[in-house]
Amino acid sequence: MKAKAPVMATLIGAALAAAAACTHTNPPSRFEHDSAGGPPLRAIDVDTGRNRHLSWEASADGVLYVYDTDLEVIVYEGLVRKGQTVGVDASADKITINGEALPWSSLKRDMIPGDRHRIEFLGQGQ
Repeated sequence: MKAKAPVMATLIGAALAAAAACTHTNPPSRFEHDSAGGPPLRAIDVDTGRNRHLSWEASADGVLYVYDTDLEVIVYEGLVRKGQTVGVDASADKITINGEALPWSSLKRDMIPGDRHRIEFLGQGQ
């Protein structure tokens, strides 16, 4: 009987160690960014392109992201309201909302013509 006790203790210890090693992965938080520092994982890709004008109309209030997929950086991040039209013209280094250019100072970096850009959107409650 005494020989079984150390074996049982070893088995229980191994089982507890294995259980402790397992990690529970929670779903990404609403604002958790992807590994490259891009838009939040839950943001929706609404238009993507290279060497063309991107445009999109907001379907709800939320946060707009313009992302350079070649450099893996966010070029612009800001609020947008339902019904506003967003335009992205990398060749002119310009982002517009309802036809009005955003101040250059609001961009996090210059847009590079020829790079692939993506408009992403994270709606309120998304």
